[in-house]
Amino acid sequence: MKNKKILLLSLASICLSITSCDLLTSGFFSESTEEKTNTQKEETKDDTKTDDTKTGDTKTDDTKTDDQKTDDTTPDDTTPDDKKQTYTATFYSYDNVVYRQVSKNVGQRLTLGEVYTSHTDVPKKPRDDVNRKQYVFNRKWKVMNGSHEGEIVAMDFTASYEEEVGKVVGLDVDYDIEYMAQYIESDAEYFVSFYNDNKLITSMGVAYNKKLTSDSLSKEFQGYYEPKGIKEGKLVEFAGWSTDPNASVSQAISYDNLPVVTADISYHAIFKPVDSNSKLVLVVRNTKTPVYFDSEHDFIKNGKNFVYSNNVFTKFNSSAFSDMYEIKARMDVYLGYQNWFTSIGDEAFLVAGGINKMDLGSKITTLGTKSFSSANILEFISSGLTSIGTECFMGATLGSFPQLGKITVIPNGAFKLASFSNSEISLPSTVTTIKEEAFACLTNTVEKFNIPKATTSIDSKAFLPYDLGAQMLIANVYKIQEFSVDTNNTKFSSPNGHLVDKTSNTLVAFGRKNSNIPSSVKTINSFGISGINFNSLTIPSSVTKINDSAFYECKFDELVYGGTEAQFKSALATKTSFSGCNNPDVKFSNNTTKKLDTILSSITSS
Repeated sequence: MKNKKILLLSLASICLSITSCDLLTSGFFSESTEEKTNTQKEETKDDTKTDDTKTGDTKTDDTKTDDQKTDDTTPDDTTPDDKKQTYTATFYSYDNVVYRQVSKNVGQRLTLGEVYTSHTDVPKKPRDDVNRKQYVFNRKWKVMNGSHEGEIVAMDFTASYEEEVGKVVGLDVDYDIEYMAQYIESDAEYFVSFYNDNKLITSMGVAYNKKLTSDSLSKEFQGYYEPKGIKEGKLVEFAGWSTDPNASVSQAISYDNLPVVTADISYHAIFKPVDSNSKLVLVVRNTKTPVYFDSEHDFIKNGKNFVYSNNVFTKFNSSAFSDMYEIKARMDVYLGYQNWFTSIGDEAFLVAGGINKMDLGSKITTLGTKSFSSANILEFISSGLTSIGTECFMGATLGSFPQLGKITVIPNGAFKLASFSNSEISLPSTVTTIKEEAFACLTNTVEKFNIPKATTSIDSKAFLPYDLGAQMLIANVYKIQEFSVDTNNTKFSSPNGHLVDKTSNTLVAFGRKNSNIPSSVKTINSFGISGINFNSLTIPSSVTKINDSAFYECKFDELVYGGTEAQFKSALATKTSFSGCNNPDVKFSNNTTKKLDTILSSITSS
C-alpha cells in the first residue's frame, strides 16, 4: 500500500513538470512576439510558485524560468522535444542560386563565419553589358518568408561584437528562413589590359564610355609603362598599342590616342626596329634565351626570363643593373663582346645579385666608382681592364678574387669589407700600387695574399682590419694570415709571412700566421700591427722605431721587448704608438717589468 502511494506521487510530479514545459514557447525578434513570450513566462512563474507552495517541494532545474536558464543552446537529454527542432537558413545569390545553407537548432543565431568564409567570399552578380550596369554586393540580405518577410538584414565584417550578437547579424533560426542577396547598382566599369609579348604589364578599370587618363601620376598609380623589347635577337623600340599582337607599326596607337572604353579590351605592345648600330650587351640567364641591353638607351629585357622593378632601367652609365639584387635565379653576363663601348659607369652593378659569371671580355677597359659595390658574383673575368674606380668592389661577395686584366693601381677602398670564397688572393702581375684601405676590413679569412714583382707602393693603411672612416673595429679577426711577395720584387719581401719594405726594413703589414717579428725589421710602420689579440708578442731589439698607431687596437696577455727600457722608450715615436691597446706588463732583457701606460706617460713627445 505504501509503495502504491509513492508511485502515485511520482506520476503527479511528472505531470506537473510536463505542464510547466508546455507553457514555455520560443518567439521571433518582434515586439508582439516578445511581449507574448514575456506574459507566458510570468504566468509560468506564478504557476510554478503555486505548485511549490502546495507541495512544499524544493525547485529543481526543470522548473527554472527562461530568464534563469543559461545561453547554452546545445540540446541535451533534459531539453524538451520542441527545443531539439532544427531549421535551415538558406542564402540565395543572383538568379536564385543557393549561396550557402546553414542548419541550426531552434533559437540559435547565425555567425558571420557561417555566412562568409573570408572577406572575398561574397555572392556575385554579373555585369549587365546590355544596360551598362554592374553590381556590388553590400553584405545585406532580404528576408523572403516568415513573419519578417521583406525586412533587410545586414551582415557585415565590420560589425562590432555587440552588433554581431544583437542587431546586425540577422534573425534567430526559428523556422526555415530564406534570404536573398542585395546588390548596389552602378555604372559598369570595364578593364583595359596591356601586354608585352603575352606578359601582363597592368590592367586598369575605366567607366563605360570614358577614356584612359594620361597624366603621369595616374599612369604611375596604375603601374603603366611603355615597354622595351627585342625581336629575333635585335633591339626594337616601342611603337604603340594594338588589339592585334601582330599588327604593323603603322597600325599602332599611342596611349593618349586610344579610343573610349566600351568593353573589356586587351592591347599588345607593337615594336619597330632601331638603328642597326645599336650598342647591345648580351646577358644569358643560365641556358635560357639571351637578353640584350642597349648601352646608350634604357635597358631592354626579355619578359619571359626576367622580373625587374617596373621592367625599366636607367642609363648604363648610372646604376644600370642596380636592381638585379631582386632576381632570384642566377645568370651569366657577357659584356664587351662588341666594339661599341669600353667602360662601365659608376654604381652600374651596385648591389647586383644572382650573377654566376661576369665576363667583361677584352673591350672594356675601365670600371667606375662603386661599379660592383655590394654585388654578388661567383666568377669575374676580364682581360682588357686597365683601371678600376675607388670602392669598386667594396662590400662585394665574390666567389673568387676577380680577374682584373692589366690594372696597375688598386684604388682606395677597392675591396674594403669584401669577402671571397677562395682562401688565396693573387694580384695581377701589372699592379704597381695598393692604396689606402684597399683591402681593409675583409670579412673572410685569407690564408695567403700574393703580391707580384711589379708592386712598389703600398699604403700603410692598405690592410687595416677595420674601417677607419666608420671607426668600426673587428676585434681579433685580422683576416690575412700570410703575405707572399714575389722574390724578384725589388721593394718588398715577406719574411715569416709578414709584409716588409726591405729597402727601409719597415714592417708594413703583419701576417697573423707567425707572431715572430723578423729580426731584420728596424721600423714598425703606422698601423703595421693592428686589431690583433696576442697571447704573447716579442718585439726584437732590432726595432728602433715604433711609429704612431703602430699597434693600434691590439691586446696583449704578454709583451716582451728584446732590449732595455731605455731602448724601448727611445724607439717610441709618440705616446700614441699603442693607441687603443690594453695596459700589459712590458718585460725587458734585464728581467725588469713595467706597466705599458707608465712607460707611455713618461714620453715627452706628443
